[in-house]
Amino acid sequence: MKRMVEKAGLNPNKQNKVSHDLTSLKFTSTQDILVKSPSDTKSCWLKNVLLQSGDRLLLSDSSNGTLKLVDLKTSSLMTEVILPGTPWGMCQIPGDMVAVSVTHSIQLLETRRKLFRGKNIKVDDDCCDVGYHNGSLIISFQSGKLQKMDMKGKVLTKMSNMSLKTPWYFEVVGDDQTAAIYVSNFVKFEITKLDMNLNILETFKHSALRIPTAITAVGNQLIICGLTSDNIMCLDLPSGKMTQLLGKEEGIAAPHCVCYSQQQNKMYVALWTSGDANNYVKVYDTTPKLA
Repeated sequence: MKRMVEKAGLNPNKQNKVSHDLTSLKFTSTQDILVKSPSDTKSCWLKNVLLQSGDRLLLSDSSNGTLKLVDLKTSSLMTEVILPGTPWGMCQIPGDMVAVSVTHSIQLLETRRKLFRGKNIKVDDDCCDVGYHNGSLIISFQSGKLQKMDMKGKVLTKMSNMSLKTPWYFEVVGDDQTAAIYVSNFVKFEITKLDMNLNILETFKHSALRIPTAITAVGNQLIICGLTSDNIMCLDLPSGKMTQLLGKEEGIAAPHCVCYSQQQNKMYVALWTSGDANNYVKVYDTTPKLA
């Protein structure tokens, strides 16, 4: 594992504590969840997954232009809502709300019971991922830029260093002065750490990680999808060590997004293949590895 320092937390709405090291767990494949609905006209292309309260899973389906809500207790699709464009990234914001990047805007939705569309915030380019921190939104764009804006759409900060050509996926980690943004560098096969003013701090790289896509935080660890390396990697933030959690042997092929439920001790993975696997979320039970 290579760790490069170029200069010298967790989202309050996500899981902030981890009772165990993810690398100490054994992952066992179990029943997949079908998320394609009868109204879908195309196979699903799940760009992001986000855990919700009440054992629910939110998924952005780029192919069908919808946001889907899955009941994890019954492993069934509860409801979906059509969005005004192509959905990509998602993040939790206060008040049982989520923000979803949708082509040239950020769509806010209420998620308390069903899915209800709220305010739509216009942006100046095709956006990819979205994050939230202390009343501000962080947005990545297909053109390669990153912006921080207020909830009315006013740009507060722009990334001045354009060395990140494809900062399409990222994760905001921390809710205080130690907060940072971890970006998947699609081209350089790296994870880049930024401060909240969008300055580059540190870069992480591993030979087993190729074309990193979605990132999610669990305690002080990041789970990263390796799209062309066909694996799920874990980055331990205190040490900078990167370890493979799942690979081809466990049925991982072109993973696009991932999340982990500490309440259920389950990993959820969405693939980006050319087959029927796109219409399912893969599920893995976890148990401690034997000493």
